[in-house]
Amino acid sequence: MKIWRRRNGKLNNVGMTLVEVIVAIAILSIVILPVLHTFVTSAIYNARSRSRQQTTAAAQTVLENFKAYSVKEICDQFAHVDGKHFSVNGTVNTQIVDPATNTLVSGPIPGGDMNFRIFGMEYQNERYDVEVSLRSHNSLAADMETLIYENRTAGNSAAYVGTQSMDADAMAQIAEEVAVEWTNAENAAAPTPAPSASPAPTITHSGSEVDTNKIKITEREILFDVLKTGDEYIVNVSCKYQYQVDNYQYGVSETGTPKTFSIPSTSYAFDMDSGSAELYREIFKQPMDAAQDHLNLTAYYFPAYSRGTGSAVKIASDKITVQNSTDKEIRLYLYKQKNLSVSNSRLSFSELGYHLNLNLATNVNIYDDNLDVVLGSPTSVATGGYDTLTNRNHGIGYVAQKGKYPDASDPAPTLPPDISTGTTTEVLRQMYDVTVTVYREHSLPTDGSAVSTVTPAPTPLNTLSGTIIE
Repeated sequence: MKIWRRRNGKLNNVGMTLVEVIVAIAILSIVILPVLHTFVTSAIYNARSRSRQQTTAAAQTVLENFKAYSVKEICDQFAHVDGKHFSVNGTVNTQIVDPATNTLVSGPIPGGDMNFRIFGMEYQNERYDVEVSLRSHNSLAADMETLIYENRTAGNSAAYVGTQSMDADAMAQIAEEVAVEWTNAENAAAPTPAPSASPAPTITHSGSEVDTNKIKITEREILFDVLKTGDEYIVNVSCKYQYQVDNYQYGVSETGTPKTFSIPSTSYAFDMDSGSAELYREIFKQPMDAAQDHLNLTAYYFPAYSRGTGSAVKIASDKITVQNSTDKEIRLYLYKQKNLSVSNSRLSFSELGYHLNLNLATNVNIYDDNLDVVLGSPTSVATGGYDTLTNRNHGIGYVAQKGKYPDASDPAPTLPPDISTGTTTEVLRQMYDVTVTVYREHSLPTDGSAVSTVTPAPTPLNTLSGTIIE
């Protein structure tokens, strides 16, 4: 080290030598290069992380949109049927591809395997191409629970297929009625203001505020009304619920007394067809051949279990009524459907206390049903006491008298010769595996061809998978 000394009373200002400067620069380079590399690597990692996070959010948005619709509704929107458009942030440039032939299609493909493409989807100021792969869920539950039912357009055949959400929708509508009673009760109990005081504000409540656990559903009735007008035979289906509310507490008075209101047993008519002024839904209307002596009525419904977690209405029994004011026999094919969101063990437990009350008019006969079958365990028999019914053959989901019912080895058996003619079937797949793949814009081919045919091959930015249930 150079020691600075005064010589002749002056400082030594010779400074650092060239060698010392070079050595210092070398040492600084050795130290700073890894630091700079760390900064660069961190910046690249952060940029990739932000991109990954954004494409994950974009894929999740598309997946959640798919879960909100049935497959038919998705196809209608992708094909722009009846003015409907699948839209994510305004993007409507979409198409449906048959993966087996790599050709464009305009509707659902039998078997359920389809690809959906969204071009130029804008998300957080970026634009992407998105491909959604829809595949039939490869499980025993999906294969066994596939619905096979009479086509609604088949001659002399009427079919009703219930929805899992009907009870929940009805409960939400009943909650709105309860909210009105709550509002009236609370306003009536409000103290009268002094003459000189300002009027008290009106209190209002909505159905979303109502505790639905305090609403007791005592009965649900699905009613089929078969009638004849002129030469046309008509089948209408409606549904009503019987409910009551006992001592609903909504507050406490100044003296500590609970504030409550009650609603006696009340009948609520559920709106089966929101697009119509009537509460019922018309499922059949056409003339019948004079030589035809019967009308086939097929009804698939979701049971309202007393203990089932998959049902908003937890009652001990359902009621199905069929009224017949025609000159034809009504052959009723009646099936309870399996709610796939409920486990088999819970279904089996729920059906132990379940019973269906049948109210059938004259000349209405059960030709096929699965009432004695425990849906959670196909080998078990329900204790419903249906042994008094006649003309019954048991099986899940196949509309045919004395028919062979579908199983995993033969999901679409051939109708035996003694089945009445004019019966048609269609398959409704209920469970699907969904894969959402996000690409940069202009990566996907617009002619329906496979992504593998694109040169150079596009690199997926992100992939997200899930399962949807019809």
